[in-house]
Amino acid sequence: MNSGKDFRPIEIYSGNGWEVELLKSMLESAGINCFLQNEYSGTITPHYTAGGVNPIKLIISSADLEEAKTIVEEFQNNQNS
Repeated sequence: MNSGKDFRPIEIYSGNGWEVELLKSMLESAGINCFLQNEYSGTITPHYTAGGVNPIKLIISSADLEEAKTIVEEFQNNQNS
């Protein structure tokens, strides 16, 4: 049954390991399912993820986009403080 929502995977954030893991934990605590892409290459070659060459990506469902955006914006604002 389709409730009219779009369920495409969307990259909501990309960065280094600790940032992405922390944000993933925050999203999951809010009930948003997500997964990581490139997480193993980030472990094997962390100098590439830190420089932005091959960042670890955080993927969510497009159905959770609005709620996830709020959490990501709060996370980014706290990093810049």
